[in-house]
Amino acid sequence: MTVGTFERLINILEKAFMNFKFNIEDEDLVEVWFNELAYMDDAKAVLAVKKVIGTCDFVTIKNIKQAYAELDMPVQIDNEEGWGLVEKAIRLYGYMRSDEAMNSLPVQVQKAITYMGGFQSICEAEKKEVIRGQFNKAMASVNIRTRSEATLGNTLFEQISLYQNKVELEAKNILQLEKSRQMAELNDEKIANNKEHIANLRDIFAKSISNKTSSVGVGA
Repeated sequence: MTVGTFERLINILEKAFMNFKFNIEDEDLVEVWFNELAYMDDAKAVLAVKKVIGTCDFVTIKNIKQAYAELDMPVQIDNEEGWGLVEKAIRLYGYMRSDEAMNSLPVQVQKAITYMGGFQSICEAEKKEVIRGQFNKAMASVNIRTRSEATLGNTLFEQISLYQNKVELEAKNILQLEKSRQMAELNDEKIANNKEHIANLRDIFAKSISNKTSSVGVGA
């Protein structure tokens, strides 16, 4: 978004919402708002603001971003509807025409199928109820990701994803270190037990030798 478009949209919002007063002299305020909306395309940002004016009682950064996301959002397809489209594609195209089948489906459904291993793998599945449940989970995941990407913008979404991946990796490393520590403790305990066991065997062996020696002495 250009600075000119930003100023124009703020002016429109002030006129549309009587309780919305934007202090353009407040540098921190301007920086926060502009940074949050800067990823938007100018033309679509104008449409998003018009949608906010037509559907919201007040204006916030959040509802502008939500309105903008909904402009980019493909038609929402729920899990069962998506599975119905997959079954229809299987009937129409079958295993041998998987490329045509994929091209006939909405993008979100294609992504869910890709998560499942591809169209042909779904065709080959013997237990349809199992594959249907797996597809529904994949479809739900695609819908959540699509909405998040559209609402947050690609840059922020990627930043959050990178951070979450970093946190997950750190958690896995900590878990691995804990497992290694526990294994080391178990090994140390085993070594200590073995040493004690060996010491006991030596004592028993020594006593056995001593008893035999004593017996030989008595016999002599």
